[in-house]
Amino acid sequence: MSNDKYIDQQWYLSGPPWFPSSCVDLMILAGSPDGNVGQVIADQSLLADIGQDNEHMPDVDQLRVTAKHIVDLHNTWLDQHNGR
Repeated sequence: MSNDKYIDQQWYLSGPPWFPSSCVDLMILAGSPDGNVGQVIADQSLLADIGQDNEHMPDVDQLRVTAKHIVDLHNTWLDQHNGR
């Protein structure tokens, strides 16, 4: 294991019941999907607000797809790294 405890943990997307619908799949958490336990790694919810009025910013659906892609890549790497 590395010295970074958050890199060595599974990552999750934000979701109910811990987050409002406006934040679902926009935040990446390490260690637990529970917002009271997991460590926030990335929060794109502010970008979602900005993107609504700016054609040069990704929209909410693009942000959600990107967050899922990051989580999937990380967890696949972690599984391979740990020999799962």
